[in-house]
Amino acid sequence: MQGLCDEGAHNAAWDDVEFEKRYQSYLTENVDALKAINELTSRLRDGEHLVLVCFENINQKRCHRTLLKAHLNAQL
Repeated sequence: MQGLCDEGAHNAAWDDVEFEKRYQSYLTENVDALKAINELTSRLRDGEHLVLVCFENINQKRCHRTLLKAHLNAQL
């Protein structure tokens, strides 16, 4: 990723390892992830407000929390 800025290198690596595809598979196939998703969607359906946080502080970097949020919304 030489010559790219930090966020550019981060996003290029994200694409190179097919992170989004692999994370989606994890969310839909891993037993522990499925249990966690079910718990979170149950809490959301009960009216609880949830906040997803991450250490990434640059809006241009891709982050798994955006994928998780979309996945949770799709479950609702």
